[in-house]
Amino acid sequence: MGFILGLIVLLVLINGFFAASEMALVSLTASDLHKIESEGHKNSKVLRKVTRDSTKYLSTIQVAITFSGFLSSAFAGSVIAEPLRETLLKSNIDVPFNVIVIIITVLLSFFTLVFGELVPKRIAMNKAQTIALFSAPIINVVMTIFKPFVWLLTKTTNGVVRLLGFKSNKDNDSVTEQEIKELIVYGHVKGLYQLEERNMLERIFTLDDITASMIMTPKKNVLGIDISKVTEDSYHQVIHSKYSRIPIYEETIDHIIGVIHIKDILLQLDTMTLFEIDLRSLLRTPMIINGNQNLNTLLKTMKDSNNHLAFIKNENDILEGIITLEDIIEEITGSIYDEHDTIEKNMRSEFTYIVQGDMTIKEFNSRLGKKVFNAPKGMTMNDYIQNECNGLPELRKPVELLNQNIIIEVLAIEGINIQKVRIIMKG
Repeated sequence: MGFILGLIVLLVLINGFFAASEMALVSLTASDLHKIESEGHKNSKVLRKVTRDSTKYLSTIQVAITFSGFLSSAFAGSVIAEPLRETLLKSNIDVPFNVIVIIITVLLSFFTLVFGELVPKRIAMNKAQTIALFSAPIINVVMTIFKPFVWLLTKTTNGVVRLLGFKSNKDNDSVTEQEIKELIVYGHVKGLYQLEERNMLERIFTLDDITASMIMTPKKNVLGIDISKVTEDSYHQVIHSKYSRIPIYEETIDHIIGVIHIKDILLQLDTMTLFEIDLRSLLRTPMIINGNQNLNTLLKTMKDSNNHLAFIKNENDILEGIITLEDIIEEITGSIYDEHDTIEKNMRSEFTYIVQGDMTIKEFNSRLGKKVFNAPKGMTMNDYIQNECNGLPELRKPVELLNQNIIIEVLAIEGINIQKVRIIMKG
């Protein structure tokens, strides 16, 4: 009797081990597995092997749990029930055999649920990595032993899943952009980082949707020097501009031949006068790009090539504008002001969003968690802006919406519709 009780307790503990292993393994993400491997933990390779196919290890665990549960119920019903009934009869308590079996089954189920399921899984949720590393070799051995059963279960499971219209081998390592965005919001709600950090993280995901031409400084606002007509006024203009890099062109600004760093001129002044400096010897190769290049790619290119300034030209080799590394960084951090910038007080608390023209006002308000614009149901950003501005606003010309403390700037137009717009909310 004592041996049987000990065996039942052992089977419940085995059930708990596999239940904890299951929870630990499914709790590990792709990044968790990569971190474990990179840190060189013992059993990390076995863990990677086990988790390679979730259907196989889940089937193995389920087979093990089913066997342990079946055996504990069988022992309890067949071995314990009769001795317990005889003990009760000696005390003049006559309980039908079937009722005793039911009572034992209920009690066993209770202890199995608590000690074989709930408690182990709760522990596994808090110690997922430790339990996963410990259990991986055991699960691997059990997978080998139960391979025929697992094969049958895997084939059956995949077949049923396909019949239901789902993919049978979904990649567990895949993480969508939307899932990451939700984690960012969740992290902010939990107080892991402040609002400004959340805004910067969210802005990073917009870099793929923003092109260089959307945030460039237009050609008409570009300060450059015609190297064939350098005068004293040219130097005064450069000095008063307070820029650190100056575009150099020849005859027309469309013919950019290079960039000069002001610090290079200052170094030359140590041994010669201003008009003795050969500007051509200081020219650095200009970076020419297409305006359709997205900021994500451009940021990497500028970083790898050590360029802080790029010139945007169209297919006819005509200059459209320039973009700086600071312009791209500001799309993540917000406006960056240096000592020479004039800063309006209300600009320090502005928030910038770039959205599609076909986004509905309702969706925009919902994403920001407040009613920014008041518009009829179904109205798009394109319709709302054209309605507020009495027509299509000029491309890349900031327009302040009346009584809303909001500035909009159309970044892309197709036909008579706005494709992308920058929304700057002050305060």
